[in-house]
Amino acid sequence: TLAEKPYALRMDGRTKVLGMHKHKRWILLANYKDRTLMRNDAAFWLSKHSGLNYTIDGQFVELVMNGKHVGNYYLCEQAKIDKNRIAISEPDPLNAENSGYMVEIDTYYDDDLAELQKTGADTRFFGFKSQGFNLPYIFKQPDMEDMTQESYNYLMNYINSFEAILKNDTKLKNHEYEKYLDVDQAIDYALVEELVGNHDFYNTWPVAGPHSTYIYLDAADPEGRLTFGPGWDFDYHTFMPSRSTGWVGLTAHKEQQQGGWGGWNNQQNDDYYFYFLLKDSKFKKRLQERWNAQKGTFRQLTEYVDSMAVVLRDSETANYAVWGA
Repeated sequence: TLAEKPYALRMDGRTKVLGMHKHKRWILLANYKDRTLMRNDAAFWLSKHSGLNYTIDGQFVELVMNGKHVGNYYLCEQAKIDKNRIAISEPDPLNAENSGYMVEIDTYYDDDLAELQKTGADTRFFGFKSQGFNLPYIFKQPDMEDMTQESYNYLMNYINSFEAILKNDTKLKNHEYEKYLDVDQAIDYALVEELVGNHDFYNTWPVAGPHSTYIYLDAADPEGRLTFGPGWDFDYHTFMPSRSTGWVGLTAHKEQQQGGWGGWNNQQNDDYYFYFLLKDSKFKKRLQERWNAQKGTFRQLTEYVDSMAVVLRDSETANYAVWGA
């Protein structure tokens, strides 16, 4: 079956596109699973109106390829360490304690690793499964080819130390996780994911465990800690009507993981971080306070969606004529 495909673009040089910051790398998102075309853009709107350090910037475009119109696409930034994107220290695999790191939690870790191994690639530094939660971390920057054992071990040990605190009730309630986690960013990230109802974040369909979840760390910054973001991949299983009848939500990551959702019951991963963080009354209070401060702004999303529906109506009709449902 033909489907609208995404594309990765690499310019010859750093290029400013449609008013967005200069960069070499860009993504053309197809939104092919989203008849409205708006889920990614709406989620990015929420992210931009949260306190997250960085949100993917993008613009809707009509794509013409070889003289043929092939539908509506979303031209957007690729998540990268850069002064105009994830503004942390550049990756330096030869200096582990002064490097910037970017990783992705992705449940498709094993499948992706197997595909790479078929090519004969050296995959020693592809990623790792965390010790406390068995979460699949894939290195994005430094990438697999540039990684050194020192840098690999540094980030793996950092994450394992963080997870050990979450699973130790005494250390958790003494808030020792604050030494490893940017709590404010984690809360803003969680609120965005909660509002869009992102099943990739909630360990549910199609396999148990989060995917498309980016985390970065600036080891060179004395205040640098694990930081959630930017949000990504919102075109499918977000903003779903089913959340009104069977929604589990942020407070039940563990139960959802163990019991499955919609008939799924994959025990690939243990638990997830937010279930444990919410055991700490301090974290819960900070989350509640942040929600109360932001909810008025977040309510404006409905007005934004209505305005974009008008903007996109003709484009959506044309896109449907090309690709169907």
